[in-house]
Amino acid sequence: MGIVPEVRIDPMIPFVTDTEPEMRSLFRRLKELGIQKATLSYLHLRPAIHRQLAKELSPLHRKLIESCFGNQEWKTVGSSSMSKLLPSSLRERGIRE
Repeated sequence: MGIVPEVRIDPMIPFVTDTEPEMRSLFRRLKELGIQKATLSYLHLRPAIHRQLAKELSPLHRKLIESCFGNQEWKTVGSSSMSKLLPSSLRERGIRE
């Protein structure tokens, strides 16, 4: 039919879902399924997501995720609400590995 399947993987969570074993396993399975292209996107922390994480995650996991955002400021990204983005160095590290 000429349709090339692709997948979008988000949100990637640093040190949780972007570990080398997790990524190898994921891409091995995608390859088995014939997927040749994937788009990755890291978690953007927004106020509502931040509140939800506080409710849903253990204190350890919440601290881990929040520490990844470090001193990043809340700012408007595109036309969306206020967000905190992961530092580019952390995103690049995860994609390289």
